[in-house]
Amino acid sequence: MASLLARSGSAAGAAAAARRRAAAFQPAAPPPQQHRAGARRGCACRALEASVAAAVSQQAVAYCVALGAEAAISLSQLPEGDKGRPQIPLLAAGIGGTAAAVALVSSGDSPVAPVGLALGLLVCGAMLAVNAKRAMELEYSDSTWPGPKAWPAGMVLISFFALSAFWQALFPLIFGGGSS
Repeated sequence: MASLLARSGSAAGAAAAARRRAAAFQPAAPPPQQHRAGARRGCACRALEASVAAAVSQQAVAYCVALGAEAAISLSQLPEGDKGRPQIPLLAAGIGGTAAAVALVSSGDSPVAPVGLALGLLVCGAMLAVNAKRAMELEYSDSTWPGPKAWPAGMVLISFFALSAFWQALFPLIFGGGSS
């Protein structure tokens, strides 16, 4: 800076340069005034966006179809007394609970949508546990590839994906971070 002043030889030039630098570092404009509490635009309540509700509903319907298809395949392949055979009441509860969650989530911009997400989260978690237990109880057989464990083990993974879909939609509603 001193060498610059010595070269310019003018105090007026240095003062002009100082004013330009100061103008470049002006504080930002104050934030706009907040809207009244309860006004539609500044509402603190969070609602499930329509695109999120549609995505979760589509994935949950596909999950219901996968649960039913896996049950049909496993029931046709496993003998009657096998421990890892699907239990119809548990599958019906899983499919019915997921369908109820879809109905609540699809209700639109209403306060019951988060209840549907929580229900779907619980049902998918329960079905994940049921399928993991089934996979552990089935005996491995070298004669049939990929073996009877492949179907419930695959449903564990699919249940995790469905659980993740419900959680990712519910998380911003609980902890913020979504649009309000």
